[in-house]
Amino acid sequence: MDEFAQDARYAMRSMRRAPGFTAVAALVLLAEAGLLMESFRRVSNVDLGFRKTTVEFPKSPSACMLRSSNAQMGLGANTGWSERHCVFSP
Repeated sequence: MDEFAQDARYAMRSMRRAPGFTAVAALVLLAEAGLLMESFRRVSNVDLGFRKTTVEFPKSPSACMLRSSNAQMGLGANTGWSERHCVFSP
């Protein structure tokens, strides 16, 4: 924590020595943030065509999601469910 405080004091001292550079750097960062937000807003308003596409599954009412409450099972733990339970159909 002492290093952070020392770095913060050094940064403030450097910004006081060159207030013009600090002001220009702050304005450039603010302008870039504003332009980035504006570009995201414009792109989100553009209809890209793939948002309207939905994936249709045959027998979609029979689709389900498997979850496990055992966090130690790891990857591949859901394999073999169809063999152990008769409710899954091919």
